[in-house]
Amino acid sequence: NPGMAELHLYAARSLSALNKKRDALNNYVQSLRFSKYEDMKDDVIYYEIAGIFKTMDEGVYFKGYIDSLEQAYIFNKNNYQYSRELGLALFRTEEKKKAAYHLERFIQQSEDTAEPDLYLKLASLYESIKKYMEAEKYYNEYLRYKPDEGAVHYSLGYLAYFHTGNYTLAESSFNAALRLLRDDDLYRRSKSLEYLADMSFSNLKYQRSIELYQQGIKYQEMIQERV
Repeated sequence: NPGMAELHLYAARSLSALNKKRDALNNYVQSLRFSKYEDMKDDVIYYEIAGIFKTMDEGVYFKGYIDSLEQAYIFNKNNYQYSRELGLALFRTEEKKKAAYHLERFIQQSEDTAEPDLYLKLASLYESIKKYMEAEKYYNEYLRYKPDEGAVHYSLGYLAYFHTGNYTLAESSFNAALRLLRDDDLYRRSKSLEYLADMSFSNLKYQRSIELYQQGIKYQEMIQERV
């Protein structure tokens, strides 16, 4: 009954505008009940349902938000904004692989320009699931847009040093971090100097290694004083 479906849909939108969320959700469900599912159309309804769930606080509503958003994505995979929103919503959950899939899908296939922060989130997601080469790629991509972020240079250096074995990149990243980090970022400065000293020691550059260790000790003493 398309007429009933349309009436329920308008009622749902009106109730949503009046902030009557539960009544709005009920009418959205009724609207879907009276209509035939249509690709490239019903996704809008599910997206509106997701928008209501998104404004509700309890954890059970977050699941409703994700489920509705995924349904919108299934009905219209050409709308890459659904993937962007799903990736961001899942970023802080245990669904790291799914979050990475959707963010990467948005970046690679959407005609919209990706914000630099999406590259940083992808790097973090891939690092958390131990896909270190992918993480390295997206850290580098982020730094193409924001080269002055010392903390990100440090993260890339740590990743390259401990996980990908790219010591050339690690060295350049730690040096960039030391150049760009705030003066009071004592921990990252201390560890950058320590790791640079370790690399110098491995390369038999003993004098340089001693100098770096000594600089690092100064920062460690400052940390102890602060504690």
